[in-house]
Amino acid sequence: MNRTKIEYLDYCWNFVTGCNNWKDPRICGGGGSEFECWAKAMAKRFGRSFEPTVHTNRLYEPFTVKTPGARIGVCFTGDLFADDINPFEKKWLPIDDSGLVECSLRDSVFSIVRANPEQQFYFLTKCPWNLSKWGVFPDNAYVGISMTGGKSFPDCFALINFLKVAQAKHKWISFEPLTTYIPSLLTLRAIQSVDYVVIGGFSPSRFPVLNK
Repeated sequence: MNRTKIEYLDYCWNFVTGCNNWKDPRICGGGGSEFECWAKAMAKRFGRSFEPTVHTNRLYEPFTVKTPGARIGVCFTGDLFADDINPFEKKWLPIDDSGLVECSLRDSVFSIVRANPEQQFYFLTKCPWNLSKWGVFPDNAYVGISMTGGKSFPDCFALINFLKVAQAKHKWISFEPLTTYIPSLLTLRAIQSVDYVVIGGFSPSRFPVLNK
């Protein structure tokens, strides 16, 4: 597991990389717009595929973190809750008292999170309508949604409502990169619905297409 330069995290646990959200105009604008996410821009820069991929060899990386209270970002180079990720696919191994048995992706991820109660796991998605499929999140899970402005703001209240009904003890919203102003009513609703909000701007080095 690699350390990260993201200010509010210590590590990133990227056992899922890539997603197809950028193809859907309802989520990311569609068609690889100029506001493509930093993960897609980075994959393009290094010639890597951005197709959704599960890396089973990375699933147990949290056990290598020995510092209590570490803040771990979950799948920040993909979207664990994207439409094309099946949380019920049974080919995973949980870590719990039942031993190594076949189980779903959801149960495997949650068993690893629960087995590391001293750490904080930060989940983030642009597809919050799929959060309900995952059921009850562990208490040390911080479940968030990502909104950048523009395309996402017309449906912002619907997105927040999906987050409100998610079965998680801790919730947050990421406006990063923020591409337009945040409506005042949305700000009020966000404050009422989550534990905290992260706001960040464009970084030219992370979005090379903007420098052309």
